[in-house]
Amino acid sequence: FRSMLEGDLPTLLTHPLGPALKNKLGTIDAGEQKVIRLTLDAVEAGNAIGQVRLRDDIGLDIVKNIQIQVIAPQIQVAVKGPRVKYLEREAIYEVSIDNPGTAAAHHIELIANIPDAMKFISADKHGQYDPRTHSVYWGLDELPNKQVGTVSLILLPVKEGRHSIGIEAHGDLNTRSSTNFEVSIQSVPELFFTISDSADPIEVSADTVYNIELSNQGTREDTNVVV
Repeated sequence: FRSMLEGDLPTLLTHPLGPALKNKLGTIDAGEQKVIRLTLDAVEAGNAIGQVRLRDDIGLDIVKNIQIQVIAPQIQVAVKGPRVKYLEREAIYEVSIDNPGTAAAHHIELIANIPDAMKFISADKHGQYDPRTHSVYWGLDELPNKQVGTVSLILLPVKEGRHSIGIEAHGDLNTRSSTNFEVSIQSVPELFFTISDSADPIEVSADTVYNIELSNQGTREDTNVVV
């Protein structure tokens, strides 16, 4: 008898001919078997149900539902650290990469793009600084699903203003993520004083002189100073 094979694809899968597929099988003789290979592209992770129907010209109508699970890695980056820093005061930033997906992520490159207003000091876990791009690079062979990896770097603010640390990551299967961490760099005055005398001890009814020395060890001038 002559038969028709039909299939309805869930949104997790795609085919160049669309979600509703039909394939004429022609005549199938008694005892004969036919194998149909269908190549599909998975476009997102999740669980779904696909349906396959077999019909013929004498009223045969067989329906079969197929449980489909598509697994895929997913990466997300985030940054923790001070959003307000003063000039010439080191700051520690922690960069995390999370895989909330359903499969392990592989061959991940994590990049921290440092603004010109901040100087690179150091990075842990074999982070490599490239002065040409003013960026730090880390490599991670595998990040299992539901796991989080962290790295840290130390930066030194050298220029006032609002600036952004850019974090990006990418791996196999076109997994990628990026974020920007805004930092306000400010200057601040820091006043210190010392007192010294010209003679010690002092005789009764004698005169002496005390020297008071003020210094500003900050990164900004101070005004209306009163001693």
